[in-house]
Amino acid sequence: MIVLLALAIDVARVWHDLNAYIAGVRGAKQFQAKQYAKSAASFDKANAIKTTPARQFNLGTAEVASGDRERGAAALDKAMSDPRLRADALYNRGTSALGAKAYDSAIRDY
Repeated sequence: MIVLLALAIDVARVWHDLNAYIAGVRGAKQFQAKQYAKSAASFDKANAIKTTPARQFNLGTAEVASGDRERGAAALDKAMSDPRLRADALYNRGTSALGAKAYDSAIRDY
């Protein structure tokens, strides 16, 4: 009985991670197809299932591309918790600020 319970928990965990992965892959394909709003929605779904800095980076980048600069900047802030994503997140956030003519913020981020 305990073995079955442990197996069920393991299957649920794998299913959970798989759903987040699939949503992320869908978001990447939509981003490549320049469907930025759909991409942001898919990355948001992936983050709702299991948040990671990489997923936050993807979400922020898609939100910025779709025109939602504020939400995009907030997600990119969260992505910076991973030092490997910091430079790219700052660049994307700076580009967003430049597009909004927030020159001081753009200079700071660049």
